[in-house]
Amino acid sequence: RVTFGVPWWAGAYLPVCAVALRRIDQLLTRPR
Repeated sequence: RVTFGVPWWAGAYLPVCAVALRRIDQLLTRPR
């Protein structure tokens, strides 16, 4: 049965997304 709470790919997708957002944040907020 399908569960919409936590998909099976959430365990691998969320960490990657978090790292990507962190890298983008560092690039945008890097000291000039």
